[in-house]
Amino acid sequence: MYHKGCETLERLLGLSPSTRVVQSNLGEDAADVLAYYVQKPASVASSEAKNLVIQADGKGVPMILEETKIDGVRLGKGEKRGHK
Repeated sequence: MYHKGCETLERLLGLSPSTRVVQSNLGEDAADVLAYYVQKPASVASSEAKNLVIQADGKGVPMILEETKIDGVRLGKGEKRGHK
């Protein structure tokens, strides 16, 4: 049963934990399930404020620009193909 979970973690995340570690972590997480379902339910949207705030940053998103240089196959020292 835990072998499939290990295979999924390996495929998706590249992690390879042992079945014992997966079993132990699931046991620890199971203690929080009841508290999750008992917590206060989400508020109704009509009782909330009408403002919506969204925040995002573009850090770490590489932007690959069209290459304008045709001459030279290799990049020079310190040159990079894309910029963040």
